Amino acid sequence: MLDATAGELLDLVLHRLELNVYRVGPLILSGCRQSLPCQF
Repeated sequence: MLDATAGELLDLVLHRLELNVYRVGPLILSGCRQSLPCQF
């Protein structure tokens, strides 16, 4: 196992979430605008 602190693991998880949000977020927003009137 990697010897990483909880803070380092948290940073890694948050970084991955940010990448996923940047990649998937625009698709979700555009789909949301097409299907129903969202408040974005």
